[in-house]
Amino acid sequence: MHPLLCQFQSPNGTTLAGIYKGFVSLYRHGKTSHVPKIIAGSSFRKNPIIQAFIKNLPHCEDLKAEDIQETRVNEPLINWHSIDGDHALDAIRKSGGYAAFVTDKKMMSFSRIIREREGLSVLPASTAGLIVLIDRHRSEALSSDRYVAVLTGRKQ
Repeated sequence: MHPLLCQFQSPNGTTLAGIYKGFVSLYRHGKTSHVPKIIAGSSFRKNPIIQAFIKNLPHCEDLKAEDIQETRVNEPLINWHSIDGDHALDAIRKSGGYAAFVTDKKMMSFSRIIREREGLSVLPASTAGLIVLIDRHRSEALSSDRYVAVLTGRKQ
């Protein structure tokens, strides 16, 4: 069994790369038996890391700034440039993880479902990784294992 960690993918990649680096360190020091597969999600064609993963590019490439249009939902996910993008891309690949794009509509829906069912107020953007995980499971049944989704809340 190989646990999975899913997270929304900020455009800089710093958090995702840092989480991966932390797990690698824990593994090397015998504090965990696995490094989790990293799953990332972001807005459609507005994130250099996800774009590079999907296109199987060796490195993140800057997007056209004029093609990036922020919405209330996607603002935390998008940018034309990614500061730590190559590190995040490397983390996804080395962990055997994956990444995909999701729509604003689906992120809004998942945020509402989590609020209604779990009583948690989470940013719609933070559901992107969870959506990718669930979509992946629907297309390819995942093993019975542990799954962790990093969700970012907001103050009411």
